Amino acid sequence: MKLSIIMPVFNAESTLKRSIASFQELSKHLNDVKLWVIDDCSADGSFKLLLDIAKTDKNIKVLRNKTNIGT
Repeated sequence: MKLSIIMPVFNAESTLKRSIASFQELSKHLNDVKLWVIDDCSADGSFKLLLDIAKTDKNIKVLRNKTNIGT
């Protein structure tokens, strides 16, 4: 079974590691699961942190909006 989880992010640097650790624990028990993280132009270090984490986990994909579209 394939599973994709989408996680929108905006200025969430302080909680990203905990959220991603939760996904990584889940992915130990499931085959073919991906986490798609969509950064909405965070002004903190969220995007850089996400890129660093994604380098070490092939199941995490990071995208970034060209402009902030949140409200």
